[in-house]
Amino acid sequence: MKLIDILARELKEWPAGVESLSQLKGTGYIINGKGFDGRAFDSMQLADETRIAGAIVTRAQWQAAVDALKAAESAVPVWQGVGLPPVGTVCEVLNRNLGNAEWERCTILYSGKHRVVYSSESCEERTAFIDSLLTFRQLRFIRTPEQIAADEREKAVKAMIEDSQPDYSAGELLNASEYVECAVYALYDAGYRKQVAQ
Repeated sequence: MKLIDILARELKEWPAGVESLSQLKGTGYIINGKGFDGRAFDSMQLADETRIAGAIVTRAQWQAAVDALKAAESAVPVWQGVGLPPVGTVCEVLNRNLGNAEWERCTILYSGKHRVVYSSESCEERTAFIDSLLTFRQLRFIRTPEQIAADEREKAVKAMIEDSQPDYSAGELLNASEYVECAVYALYDAGYRKQVAQ
């Protein structure tokens, strides 16, 4: 990847008082300007062109690359959840590896009639045959923090319900208040406690 592309993706704001950023052959970043700490760039990858020579990027070049990147991202069609998502859509796919079904973030690389190709954290490229009728079961929108919190709450409540089931081995019938009392004792015995706000 070229230095201009790396900076357009990684650099959120151009450093004040710096006219250009340089990367010498095989080294880290050299800053052309005074009073700027170049260690902020230590975690960024080396640009491809620095294997042969150095690379220099001006603020104007960086801004143009950032603007082009934003325009390309906004040009991706918005998936409305009907049919298969278009190329470029970032969504979640149900990964059924090793018997565990977990949702993971993915980017759609190809979208056909009954197939999508996507890249995700667990693999660079995977082909999935997805019946468009099952799309909602295998692909979904990125979850908001509120939706994630609601899912976690639902899982916790279901676990509490399982842990609070009274023992009916004695064969006795309980009225509603006795059932609630037994359930609360079962929750207490399972270790559930009220969280005190700080």
